[in-house]
Amino acid sequence: MRYYSRKGDNGETSLYSGQMVQKDDPILEFIGTIDSLNSQIGFANSLTNQLELKKLFIPIQAINSKIMGMIAGADCSENGDLEFGDEIQKLEKMIQIYSQKVNPPQDFSFSGTTSFGAAIDICRVLTRKVER
Repeated sequence: MRYYSRKGDNGETSLYSGQMVQKDDPILEFIGTIDSLNSQIGFANSLTNQLELKKLFIPIQAINSKIMGMIAGADCSENGDLEFGDEIQKLEKMIQIYSQKVNPPQDFSFSGTTSFGAAIDICRVLTRKVER
Protein backbone atom coordinates (compact mmCIF):
# COMPACT_ATOMS: atom_id res chain seq x y z
CA MET A 1 0.00 0.00 0.00
CA ARG A 2 1.36 3.39 -1.00
CA TYR A 3 0.94 6.28 1.39
CA TYR A 4 1.40 8.94 -1.26
CA SER A 5 0.18 9.44 -4.82
CA ARG A 6 3.42 10.62 -6.48
CA LYS A 7 1.40 13.38 -8.13
CA GLY A 8 2.77 16.24 -6.09
CA ASP A 9 0.76 18.41 -3.79
CA ASN A 10 -1.37 21.02 -5.50
CA GLY A 11 -3.97 21.14 -2.76
CA GLU A 12 -6.24 18.46 -4.21
CA THR A 13 -6.77 14.78 -3.65
CA SER A 14 -9.05 12.17 -5.13
CA LEU A 15 -11.79 10.27 -3.38
CA TYR A 16 -12.21 6.54 -3.88
CA SER A 17 -14.74 7.36 -6.60
CA GLY A 18 -12.04 9.29 -8.51
CA GLN A 19 -13.67 12.66 -7.82
CA MET A 20 -11.09 15.37 -7.15
CA VAL A 21 -11.65 17.55 -4.09
CA GLN A 22 -9.69 20.26 -2.33
CA LYS A 23 -7.78 18.97 0.69
CA ASP A 24 -9.76 21.33 2.89
CA ASP A 25 -13.10 19.99 1.61
CA PRO A 26 -15.55 19.18 4.43
CA ILE A 27 -15.89 15.63 3.12
CA LEU A 28 -12.22 15.00 3.90
CA GLU A 29 -12.65 16.54 7.35
CA PHE A 30 -15.54 14.12 7.94
CA ILE A 31 -13.58 11.10 6.71
CA GLY A 32 -10.57 12.20 8.75
CA THR A 33 -12.63 12.54 11.91
CA ILE A 34 -14.01 9.02 11.49
CA ASP A 35 -10.47 7.79 10.82
CA SER A 36 -9.31 9.50 14.03
CA LEU A 37 -12.11 7.77 15.92
CA ASN A 38 -11.12 4.41 14.44
CA SER A 39 -7.50 4.94 15.45
CA GLN A 40 -8.56 5.90 18.97
CA ILE A 41 -10.75 2.79 19.22
CA GLY A 42 -7.70 0.74 18.24
CA PHE A 43 -5.65 2.50 20.91
CA ALA A 44 -8.32 1.83 23.53
CA ASN A 45 -8.41 -1.79 22.41
CA SER A 46 -4.66 -2.06 23.00
CA LEU A 47 -5.09 -0.87 26.59
CA THR A 48 -7.50 -3.57 27.77
CA ASN A 49 -7.13 -7.27 28.39
CA GLN A 50 -10.90 -7.76 28.66
CA LEU A 51 -11.73 -10.10 25.77
CA GLU A 52 -15.42 -9.18 25.95
CA LEU A 53 -14.55 -5.57 25.18
CA LYS A 54 -11.95 -6.45 22.55
CA LYS A 55 -14.64 -8.38 20.65
CA LEU A 56 -16.75 -5.22 20.50
CA PHE A 57 -14.14 -2.91 19.07
CA ILE A 58 -13.33 -4.64 15.78
CA PRO A 59 -16.94 -4.68 14.47
CA ILE A 60 -17.27 -1.00 15.36
CA GLN A 61 -14.07 -0.23 13.46
CA ALA A 62 -15.37 -2.25 10.49
CA ILE A 63 -18.59 -0.21 10.43
CA ASN A 64 -16.60 3.02 10.61
CA SER A 65 -14.38 1.86 7.75
CA LYS A 66 -17.45 1.04 5.68
CA ILE A 67 -18.86 4.50 6.37
CA MET A 68 -15.58 6.14 5.32
CA GLY A 69 -15.59 4.14 2.10
CA MET A 70 -19.19 5.07 1.38
CA ILE A 71 -18.45 8.76 1.91
CA ALA A 72 -15.47 8.51 -0.43
CA GLY A 73 -17.62 6.89 -3.12
CA ALA A 74 -16.86 3.18 -2.79
CA ASP A 75 -19.55 0.55 -3.28
CA CYS A 76 -19.21 -1.12 0.11
CA SER A 77 -21.45 -4.10 -0.31
CA GLU A 78 -21.84 -7.07 -2.58
CA ASN A 79 -25.06 -5.84 -4.18
CA GLY A 80 -24.62 -2.08 -3.88
CA ASP A 81 -26.99 -1.88 -0.90
CA LEU A 82 -25.40 0.52 1.57
CA GLU A 83 -27.73 -0.01 4.50
CA PHE A 84 -26.52 -0.69 8.00
CA GLY A 85 -29.62 -2.25 9.53
CA ASP A 86 -27.99 -5.29 11.13
CA GLU A 87 -24.89 -3.40 12.24
CA ILE A 88 -26.93 -0.60 13.81
CA GLN A 89 -29.16 -3.08 15.65
CA LYS A 90 -26.08 -4.86 17.01
CA LEU A 91 -24.56 -1.58 18.18
CA GLU A 92 -27.81 -0.52 19.84
CA LYS A 93 -27.99 -3.87 21.64
CA MET A 94 -24.41 -3.43 22.86
CA ILE A 95 -25.27 0.05 24.12
CA GLN A 96 -28.27 -1.32 26.02
CA ILE A 97 -26.23 -4.12 27.59
CA TYR A 98 -23.38 -1.87 28.69
CA SER A 99 -25.70 0.89 29.85
CA GLN A 100 -27.12 -1.55 32.38
CA LYS A 101 -23.64 -2.44 33.64
CA VAL A 102 -22.56 1.07 34.59
CA ASN A 103 -23.98 3.62 36.95
CA PRO A 104 -24.77 6.90 35.21
CA PRO A 105 -22.58 9.75 36.44
CA GLN A 106 -24.19 12.00 39.02
CA ASP A 107 -21.70 14.84 38.58
CA PHE A 108 -19.38 16.09 35.89
CA SER A 109 -16.33 13.85 35.91
CA PHE A 110 -12.87 14.13 34.41
CA SER A 111 -11.26 11.30 32.51
CA GLY A 112 -7.85 9.96 33.41
CA THR A 113 -8.52 7.65 36.33
CA THR A 114 -7.18 4.87 34.11
CA SER A 115 -5.48 4.96 30.71
CA PHE A 116 -8.21 2.77 29.26
CA GLY A 117 -10.97 4.99 30.66
CA ALA A 118 -9.27 8.08 29.24
CA ALA A 119 -8.91 6.39 25.84
CA ILE A 120 -12.60 5.47 25.83
CA ASP A 121 -13.49 9.02 26.79
CA ILE A 122 -11.58 10.29 23.76
CA CYS A 123 -13.62 7.81 21.67
CA ARG A 124 -16.78 9.37 23.11
CA VAL A 125 -15.61 12.89 22.24
CA LEU A 126 -14.60 11.90 18.70
CA THR A 127 -17.93 10.12 18.21
CA ARG A 128 -19.72 13.35 19.08
CA LYS A 129 -17.51 15.22 16.63
CA VAL A 130 -18.43 12.72 13.90
CA GLU A 131 -22.12 13.24 14.70
CA ARG A 132 -21.76 16.99 14.29
